[in-house]
Amino acid sequence: MNRQILILIFCIFGQTTFGQGKADSLFSRGGQLYEQKDFLGAINCFKEVALNYKSFKYHDQSIYNLAYTYDNIDSTEQAIFWYEKVRASNVKDNERVGGRGIFEPYSNYKNYSTFNIANIEYNKGSYEKALDYYRQCLTKYPYYNESGTDIRINKNRLTIFIVDCLVGLKQYDEALTTIVPQVLDSYGSSNYKSVVKRALTLIEANYDKKKIADELEVAFETMKQKKNKYQFEFSWRAKTIELFPYSADKGITIESFITEIKQADFWKQLTN
Repeated sequence: MNRQILILIFCIFGQTTFGQGKADSLFSRGGQLYEQKDFLGAINCFKEVALNYKSFKYHDQSIYNLAYTYDNIDSTEQAIFWYEKVRASNVKDNERVGGRGIFEPYSNYKNYSTFNIANIEYNKGSYEKALDYYRQCLTKYPYYNESGTDIRINKNRLTIFIVDCLVGLKQYDEALTTIVPQVLDSYGSSNYKSVVKRALTLIEANYDKKKIADELEVAFETMKQKKNKYQFEFSWRAKTIELFPYSADKGITIESFITEIKQADFWKQLTN
C-alpha cells in the first residue's frame, strides 16, 4: 500500500497582510485553484512566484506548495526537485511564518519536505533512501510544535515508518531495538496503540515473544534514572537504550516506571 502524504498544503489567501501585488494575486489564485483541484493551474501560479518573486514574504511557502501540488499529481521527480529547494533554502522550521494556526504555529517546511520525500522513496521501494530521509526528520530537521502531545505523536509515527523501512531492508534486529524503546516510553500517547501493533507484528513475525520478554526482564534490572528524573536508560542487546516516558510526572521512579511498563498494553500482549 502506498504511503500517503500526511501534511496539508499551506494555503493562505484572502488576508489583507499580503497587500495588492502581483505575487499576492498569484499566491492567492494558486491556493484557490488547488482547492478547486485545478492542480496544473495551481502549479503555474506557484511556480511563477517561486521563479520571479524571490523577495515575496511567502516565497518559501510558494515553493513548498509547488512541490506539494506536484506530489499530489504523482509527478514525483518534480516534487522531489522542489522539496529539495526547500531543504536547501535559508528558511527556518521554527519560524512562525506559514504555520497552520494556533495548533501548529511553526512553518516546519524542511521537516515536511523531508518527510514527503521519504514517503515518495518508500512508495518506490527505495527503503534505504526513505530510511535516511525519515531519520533526518528526527535529527537534521526536527518537528517544531509547542505541544508535547503533538511532538510525541509525530515521533511515534516516524518511528513506525523507520521500522517499516528496516523491515523492508530485512534489518530486523535494528528494527527491534528501534520500536521497542518507543513502545516502552509512549504509554498514554494518542497513537500508542499503533506503536504497540507495529512492535508486536515485528516480534511475532521474527522472534519468540517469550524470549524477548525474558530479555527485557533482565534488561530492566540495569535501569537507571538520569539527573533530570524524566529520562531513563538501560542496557539491552549490546545497546544503551534511552527512554523519555510520555506519562512521566514529578514523582516518577525506576520502580513506578517499570510497573507502568508492565501494566501497559504492549507488555500484556507480549507476555500473553
